[in-house]
Amino acid sequence: MCDLECKRLNAIEKSQFQKIVTLFKKYKYGTKILEHLKLHGYQDDVNGKIAYYMVLKKDMPVFYFALCCGQLFKPKDTCSESTINQYNRIRQYLQNDEIETDDDDIPKTITDAERKLLLSQDIDLATLTPDEAIEKIEDLVKYPANAEITSHNCKLPVQNSFSSIEIAYICTNDDINQIWSNLKTSKKIGETMFWIYVVPQIFKIKELIGLEKIYLFVADESETLSLNSYYQEYLHFKPLDSYTVCQADFTKDCSVMYQSVEELFENQQIFFETFADEIPNGDAE
Repeated sequence: MCDLECKRLNAIEKSQFQKIVTLFKKYKYGTKILEHLKLHGYQDDVNGKIAYYMVLKKDMPVFYFALCCGQLFKPKDTCSESTINQYNRIRQYLQNDEIETDDDDIPKTITDAERKLLLSQDIDLATLTPDEAIEKIEDLVKYPANAEITSHNCKLPVQNSFSSIEIAYICTNDDINQIWSNLKTSKKIGETMFWIYVVPQIFKIKELIGLEKIYLFVADESETLSLNSYYQEYLHFKPLDSYTVCQADFTKDCSVMYQSVEELFENQQIFFETFADEIPNGDAE
């Protein structure tokens, strides 16, 4: 392990990176984020969009991760009870459940006021399927602060915001597993790479700017949600329950997990106390 080094992608010659990345393998899970590294990682790093780091054993890739700025917040409850009731009634109408009626024969339909409420949130029943409209309505009810956003108001009222770092990508080379097993350590390779290489970069950032929390989106492709369990047990992330995060469409099926930077330091110390192998230098060039 002492011959490992961590490098920013932009510190590696592009031709060398292209050779190295062909040695990075994912055989079951994680193929999509590996493909993203191959297609976009180098240019994204050079352009300053996302900072990519590669842990190498000579020219063999062991692990890669990527960091970018982010923010967590607690939403402010600005959606009135009457508005939520309107959304719920519209949702009931779209689901074709037992709809209340004015009398025995005339079903209630969506009122003009309710239609305007939907249009103010870019929910056009003429262009969306019922399921798509219901999904958007459920988001508005779940995160009522979103109801404040219109084409004339780009401000999002929140109760509190928390300076954060997003771990955009984190991935281990499957071809290293056999080499790792020969080390006879009880620690998992991804766990070790996280505490030795990812966390020091986060602490470096904290020295320059305010930083309270880190978070990541978990695209768990397993049937047993084993990746979520892994992040909780070995990296000490927790489900994002009391906070909210901006989430793009391509991550809408992902769960979100977070950890405070204070907890991160404490958990790193616990890892080091139980890690008996020689620890390589965690600095990146």
